[in-house]
Amino acid sequence: MKRVKAGIFGAGYVGLVTAAGLASRGLDIAVHDTSKEKIATLTAGGLPIFEPGLEKLLAEQHITYIQTAKELVTSCRYLFLCVGTPQAKNGEADLSFLESAVKTICRYADSDKIVIIKSTVPPGTGRLMEKLSETMNIEHRITFVSNPEFLRQGNAVQDFLFPDRIVIGSDDDETGTEVLQLYKQWDCPKLQMNRESAELTKYAANTFLAMKISYMNMMAGLAEKTGANIEDIERGIGSDSRIGKDFLKAGAGFGGSCFPKDLRALASIGTELNEELPLIRETLYINENQAKAVLRKLSTVFGGLLGRKIAVLGLSFKPMTDDVRSSPAVSAAEQLLLLGADVNVYDPLVRDNPVAGAVKSPSLLDCLEGCDAAIIMTEWDEFREILKPKMLNKLKSPVIVDGRNMFQLKEMKKLSREFPLYYDSVGRQRVNTLLTANKIK
Repeated sequence: MKRVKAGIFGAGYVGLVTAAGLASRGLDIAVHDTSKEKIATLTAGGLPIFEPGLEKLLAEQHITYIQTAKELVTSCRYLFLCVGTPQAKNGEADLSFLESAVKTICRYADSDKIVIIKSTVPPGTGRLMEKLSETMNIEHRITFVSNPEFLRQGNAVQDFLFPDRIVIGSDDDETGTEVLQLYKQWDCPKLQMNRESAELTKYAANTFLAMKISYMNMMAGLAEKTGANIEDIERGIGSDSRIGKDFLKAGAGFGGSCFPKDLRALASIGTELNEELPLIRETLYINENQAKAVLRKLSTVFGGLLGRKIAVLGLSFKPMTDDVRSSPAVSAAEQLLLLGADVNVYDPLVRDNPVAGAVKSPSLLDCLEGCDAAIIMTEWDEFREILKPKMLNKLKSPVIVDGRNMFQLKEMKKLSREFPLYYDSVGRQRVNTLLTANKIK
């Protein structure tokens, strides 16, 4: 039986995971990107991004990487748009990459096409792209379908292969059903709705998850002042099946390519439509304050940070990814520099240095060398090594502010009896045998 052929515009996280996932379920997949370097890397068997399991899955498939958009358009009926929709200066989603891809499809379409938008876009974008295609006076029908992705970086391959649901938004039931057939190998709920509902579903999902994180961070501040432990509270409410355990971990705040951008875009949509969205704005406010809260804890120890040397552990917005977009770790490092501190940064996966003025260290040991304190901003497993004497002794004084609650308080209290230290975290009580031993330097 002839395999269904589909084309992917965009060789980023979403595009490559979509390509690998669809190919693994029997579709004939071709990928195009405007970056010739990316296509050359992929053709040579390389991977321009890091995502666990993706390299192996791609290597197992027979995917065609195409340099010219014309070849992709003319060879495929189904065209997935997985291009970026970055945040514009006013907070809106910038649809210029999407518009460019649609114009390209219209220019080269030699038969009817179904364009499937996986990019995160404001409600009404599918209708807007439909009107754009109509202005180009092409003789073939271009139909637009919304099929939002719900992928978590670091777990994107599993999320695509085993999703909680698949959402298809189409104003044409026949087309929606046809697109659903591409997912016939998937055993999960498949939800059909109109395009605007599908487009808004993506924003609503990301917003709700971000709200859960900010809610716990709000409660963490209260926990610190009342003697409560935020981790006990996480367990206490997460055990309620109506709430669930996921996205309840307090810490230094969320980041990445989705949550901050999508919340600001949704807030912008609300402003444009004269619809107040106070929960969205408060979620952003709480999140933006979290990295500052970590630094306030650090400043309390020294009575200011001017001239202090601080090790920032982690640069990516979360572990198992090299993505530093809207990362609280980067924000914290930049704020430390503004406060007059010298800054070392270390991340086991991030290659380049995203913090101008900071020293990027080649190892955890080098990062700690001669520093007055360390702050943990990404929960990489490697950072558990910091509790070893050879690591703690690299610091002038063993002062750790843990923005990700990596260590259990019982563990830290036990260690502090053997090795005087100062350990502060988020939503929990401080462990301090260093200042009482008068060993702060």
